[in-house]
Amino acid sequence: MVVVIGGSTGWIKYQRAKRNAAWELLAEARIAEQEGETNQAEGLYEQVVEKFGRTEAGIIACTSLGDLRFADGRFDEATEAYRKVLD
Repeated sequence: MVVVIGGSTGWIKYQRAKRNAAWELLAEARIAEQEGETNQAEGLYEQVVEKFGRTEAGIIACTSLGDLRFADGRFDEATEAYRKVLD
């Protein structure tokens, strides 16, 4: 019983750390975007999507990535990013 509880606690801590890392990286991307560093923001959003794809932060990053690309006139790339949210 102790092993199962210890293992569960370790898993919960791992998941919490992973979730926090996703939100921190997403925050960095948003700050870069707000400061007009769109290339840096795009790269950071891509990292969030790659590392944390189906998490809430990953989905937000996909949408933000689509928004950045749409604003830049890269409509096909924007559509691709938006579609990842639906997949």
